[in-house]
Amino acid sequence: MKIHWISFLFLLLSIRTTNAQKPITIDDIYAKFAFRTKSVPGFNFMKDGRHYSSLKDGGIKKFDITTGSLVETMF
Repeated sequence: MKIHWISFLFLLLSIRTTNAQKPITIDDIYAKFAFRTKSVPGFNFMKDGRHYSSLKDGGIKKFDITTGSLVETMF
């Protein structure tokens, strides 16, 4: 009898979650920008694709993406 109740509960929960989803529309992507990427504050990728800059200790510093080590202090 417990197995029937567990199966019934599982069925109810799965039906509830499938009803909560809505289809993605073109308007969601291009008009509402629902899926746009968000930037991380204080963290900017450089155009070379190998480094990023960050404001630390009152200066702009350049770091290597792969190691995270400081490459140079820019300002």
